[in-house]
Amino acid sequence: MIKRKKLLTNIAISLLVSGFLSGLFIGGYFAKSQFKVADRLFLPSKTTGQVLIVAIDNKSISKIGQWPWPRKVIALLIDSLGSLEPSIIGVDINFSEESQFGKADDEALADALSSNNVVLPKEASSLSKIKIDDKVYFRADNLISPIDVLAKQAISFGHVNVFPDNDGIIRNIPNYFNWDGQRLNSFATTLVKESGIILKTLQPNEPMLKVNFIGPSSAIKYISAVDVIDKNVEASEIKDKIIIIGATSADLHDTQTTPTSRSRPMPGAEIHANAIETIISGKYIFPVSDTWTLFVIFLMSFLALAIVLKIRRLSLLIFFAGISLISYNLISLLAFEYGKIFNLIYPNLAFVLSFIASTLFQYFSEGKEKDFLRRSFQQYLSPSVIDQIIDNPDKLKLGGDKKDLTIFFSDIRGFTTLTEATSAEELVSFLNRYFTAVTEVILKNKGVVDKFIGDAVMAFWGAPNELDNHALWACRASLEIKAKLVEFQKEWKEKGINFNIGIGINSGEVIVGNMGSDQRFDYTVIGDNVNVASRLEGLNKQFSTNIIVSLATLKKLAKSAINKVEILEPKEWDKFDIKIEGNIQFLARCLGEVMVKGKTKPILIFELS
Repeated sequence: MIKRKKLLTNIAISLLVSGFLSGLFIGGYFAKSQFKVADRLFLPSKTTGQVLIVAIDNKSISKIGQWPWPRKVIALLIDSLGSLEPSIIGVDINFSEESQFGKADDEALADALSSNNVVLPKEASSLSKIKIDDKVYFRADNLISPIDVLAKQAISFGHVNVFPDNDGIIRNIPNYFNWDGQRLNSFATTLVKESGIILKTLQPNEPMLKVNFIGPSSAIKYISAVDVIDKNVEASEIKDKIIIIGATSADLHDTQTTPTSRSRPMPGAEIHANAIETIISGKYIFPVSDTWTLFVIFLMSFLALAIVLKIRRLSLLIFFAGISLISYNLISLLAFEYGKIFNLIYPNLAFVLSFIASTLFQYFSEGKEKDFLRRSFQQYLSPSVIDQIIDNPDKLKLGGDKKDLTIFFSDIRGFTTLTEATSAEELVSFLNRYFTAVTEVILKNKGVVDKFIGDAVMAFWGAPNELDNHALWACRASLEIKAKLVEFQKEWKEKGINFNIGIGINSGEVIVGNMGSDQRFDYTVIGDNVNVASRLEGLNKQFSTNIIVSLATLKKLAKSAINKVEILEPKEWDKFDIKIEGNIQFLARCLGEVMVKGKTKPILIFELS
């Protein structure tokens, strides 16, 4: 019942932790932390070599002049590139207004566009988003497009919108959005499509492309625009490549922060180039679904609970907890290599919080249980035995087990005379002192005090913890109790009262366990061999002895001897000298066979001294 209650409480703790964290996750808390941690998964990788950026950089501005350049310069740049046979040219420049240099300037650019395969950009000034099944879809509310004279000459169009997360970092590009009932693909998607490149991996028809950045700014090759115009480039650098013309000078303010360029913002043209690299390489990455993350939150929470419940040693507990956390994070790292982004915040939090909460609950609840067990058994068991029971409480399960034990009974001879000759107060005081002395000896010798019955004491050895030489410990305790008796006999002899004790010891299989009702039970032993021990104790009066043991006990005692003692078919008056390590010596004298109540055959008994 207690175990079930503890288990249910632990489950409730894990559910509470999981539910609380799930609520935070659904509410979007710690999203920035997840972004920051996931960004560290991006490692530098090789480019496909099929994308090139023609940079409007400081070098070009210094030679050609202040931006914006006349469009005839852009036309010259496009024609110069076209002569080197690129697969496609994308111009990441806004041409939504007529040239400030006049109509002829626009016509010059239009001529260049008509002579070459060029994709021009469009940009939504604002996007509306709708979330359906963990996916975000976009619709353009207003579209900024090239002027007609240029638009008519472009081979195609692609939008250049990027989508910052709530921490301002660019990680995603809308693969497409809807405008006026039509689908407009991203700049990167359009360039790849128009280049004629055959993709190894079909581009997913997802509304959002998470860019798999290959490195920091400048990881993709730049060529200065002025070098192209001045023909200072090799044709092999341009031929069959996807070319993006775009601003890279910081003064032109077309830069954004990405996961791999926090310290040095990345030009917009290079963000699109990284998107192209993602599409060509087929190394797409997707966050796992919210449903999956919620499942993992609960899984990690209950994994922590299972570890706490199954492992008791602190060192192993910490070891397996560490292994579990490391394993999850290694799996997350491996999953990233295969294009899946696991949440690294909430599952780890779920494990840690559930682990701490369950450990604290176990610590305090077990502390109470240990105190209860210690208080319950300190009068009957030795401290070392109590410690073993506390470490292995399953040994005290309700019910009984068959075990080989040694049973002890003792009784005061002359107790009636003692009762008649003393007052009630004196008798109680005597019994308390006597039982205390006997109990101390039994506990010191690894025994269990079962019960006190009037002036009798019942004890046993070999349970709840295993004790191979339990007969030896029982016999040692008996002789020590006999020695203790001398002090009491001397004290009462001065008052004219004589008494003695009788002890009976038997070994064999008995049933041991918690017995009684659901409301009250005792840890005790029952069985035929228990009855024999009780009968042996009663025979001391008949034989004028103090300690009588059975043949079964004597044989077990002989196994502990350092001298060779053979007990085969002893006869009355046969004596046995049994020496034990530590200068301990037992003398056993055969008293012969006796009939014991409850037995059909006589048994051999021995006086022990």
